[in-house]
Amino acid sequence: TSVAGLRLRLWLGDARTTILALPGVPTYDAVFFDPFSPRVESELWSEPFCRELALRMQPQARLSTYAAGSAVRRALYRAGLQVGAGARVGAKREGTVASPQGAVPALEPRVLRRLQRDP
Repeated sequence: TSVAGLRLRLWLGDARTTILALPGVPTYDAVFFDPFSPRVESELWSEPFCRELALRMQPQARLSTYAAGSAVRRALYRAGLQVGAGARVGAKREGTVASPQGAVPALEPRVLRRLQRDP
């Protein structure tokens, strides 16, 4: 769909296989990442899957998700993305925003240190 020069692509299907069919070059400016919870769909929140997402994002692209857990943020961080605090989502205090090279809202220092540590 195209509106005012913007183009929206919605990919349907099993994300684990669909992502591999997408071009493996930076193409996307925004990713709305909304799979089931990490407890239900752990593969979609893994470092390898996040790396596949990061590979397809333009340098200034933004990924937005409702998840804010350490394991999720660590997977995004280890996939090469800068990770920041996202807007409040429902009853959650905050979500997560990530970008290959773009500025993201800062995480609290203790949260950032936790991401940088080995699990």
